[in-house]
Amino acid sequence: MKRHLALVSILVLAAASAAALTPATVLVIPAASRGPGAGTSVWQMDMFLGNAGSQSANVTMTWLERNTDNSAAPSVSVTVPAGRTLVLADVILDRFGIDAGSGAILITSNVPITATSRIYNLQGGVTFGQGFDGLAAPDNTPAGSERWITGLRQDGGSRSNLFAVAGPTGAELSLTAHAPSGSSMGSASFTVPPWGALYAPLTDVVGGSPGDVTVVAAVSSGSAWFAGSRIDQASGDPFTAAAAAADPTLVNPADLGGTYVGNWFNETFKSTGSAQMTLSVDPVASTFSATVDLGGNVFGGADPPPQTFTGTLEPGGGTIELTSQLFGTVSATLDARGRMWSSLTNLPAAGIDRVDSNGFITPEEAVFGYTITFSGGGGTATGMVAAGAMGPYHRGDSGGRPCCSSSRNASVRRLRPRSRSSRRASSWSRSARCSGSLARFSPDSRTSSCRSPWPRSRPSCSGPTTTGCAPGFGSGGCWRCSPCCCR
Repeated sequence: MKRHLALVSILVLAAASAAALTPATVLVIPAASRGPGAGTSVWQMDMFLGNAGSQSANVTMTWLERNTDNSAAPSVSVTVPAGRTLVLADVILDRFGIDAGSGAILITSNVPITATSRIYNLQGGVTFGQGFDGLAAPDNTPAGSERWITGLRQDGGSRSNLFAVAGPTGAELSLTAHAPSGSSMGSASFTVPPWGALYAPLTDVVGGSPGDVTVVAAVSSGSAWFAGSRIDQASGDPFTAAAAAADPTLVNPADLGGTYVGNWFNETFKSTGSAQMTLSVDPVASTFSATVDLGGNVFGGADPPPQTFTGTLEPGGGTIELTSQLFGTVSATLDARGRMWSSLTNLPAAGIDRVDSNGFITPEEAVFGYTITFSGGGGTATGMVAAGAMGPYHRGDSGGRPCCSSSRNASVRRLRPRSRSSRRASSWSRSARCSGSLARFSPDSRTSSCRSPWPRSRPSCSGPTTTGCAPGFGSGGCWRCSPCCCR
C-alpha cells in the first residue's frame, strides 16, 4: 500500500489546473461522501473510470478518511478493460463497505485512465448533485505555491465548503478569503496528516454573511490538492468550484527524465569539455538517479569516469546527499520551479576547497553556473554547464529526433568558438541549425546579446554579453558563454 501512496510524491510540481478530464496513472477525487449531510441532505456517490487505451488497466482505489493519517489505509482493486468504462454505482458502500462516511479517494493505475464522480442528494424522491473529476498529479499544489478557488458564496441563500487532500508527507496550509475587490476577509490555518482529507466549511475561514468569496489556498509545507463546493440553502443543489493554479511556471519532475547533452566551460582557465546527464525517475519509490559524464580535464585532472547520483523527489522539489569519488560530499536541493542549488565539499582533487553552483533544469535544458573556491586563499574560478534535452521523454521540433541535425552526425551538434580569444556572439559559428523554441542558445551576431525566451520568473539577460548564457540567479546578470549544445 505504501508503494502506491508513494507514487504521487514525485509528481507534485504542477502546471495549470486541467480544464477537462486528464488521463493519468495517479488521480485524486477530492471529495467523497455517503450518508446524511447538512440540513436534510442525504448523499450518495457513483464513480466512472475510463480506459481509452489499448492495454487493460489494473486500478487500485484507496479510501482516504477525513482528518486521518491514511498512510496505511485499506485499498480495493478493480480492472478496466481496454477501450471500456467501468461504472461504480454507490462506490463508497459497494466497494469500500462504508455505509456512512466522508473523505476522498486516491486512484492509481498501471496505465493512464480518467476518473470522474457524481455526488448526489437523495431528497424528496429525486436526485441532484455535483461532479468531482479526478485531479491529476499536475493539479497538486507544492510548498510555496497557491491555488485560487472562485465562485464561492456564504449568506442566507448559499453555503460553501472547501476540500483539501494532502500528499504523502501531509501538509501545512492556509485558506484566506477575499472579496471580489481583492480585500482580505479572514483566514485560517490547518495541519493535514499524510494522505489526509480536509473538510472546512467556509465559515471556518470567514464569519458572517460575506456574499461572494474567492479563497486563496496556500501550502507552506508538504503538498495538497484543493476543490470547493457551493450549495443552495433552500434546495440543497450544489456545484463544484475548481481550484486554479496561481503560478503556472512550476516544473513537473516526472517530465525531467531523459538525456541532456552539452558542454562545460571554465571561464577563468578557458578550459572546456563535454557534459552529459541521463536522468531517470522511479515513480513508485519516489527516487531519481542521475548519471553525469563530464569529458575533458575536469578539475585539472584526466577525463573522469561517469558519476551516478541518487536522491529523493519530495513534494515541491528534491534533494541529494551523498559522497562521490569525483565530487566529494554532494549536497543539492531542487525547488518547485526547477531551480537547483548545490555544494561540493571534501573534494579529492588537490587544492580545491569547495564548489558551489546554482541554475535550473527544465524538460528542455539544464543550465548551471558554478564557482570553484581554491584552498589556502587561492582565489576562485567560475564557469558554466549547459545541456539540452534529447530524450527519451523529450520531443524536439523533429518529433523526438535530436533538436539539431547534420548529414554527418545524427546527434546533437555543439556550437564552438572560432578561436579561444574570441567568444562574443559575433565570433560564434553555427555548426547546425535549430528551430522554434530550441533556437534559444543560437548566437545573435547583430546585438551580441542573449535572446530573451526565458520564463518571466527568471531575470532576463540584457546588454552585450556572450551568447548561450543563462541568467545568473545570484548575480542578477548573465553567466558568461559556454560552447553550448545547439539549442
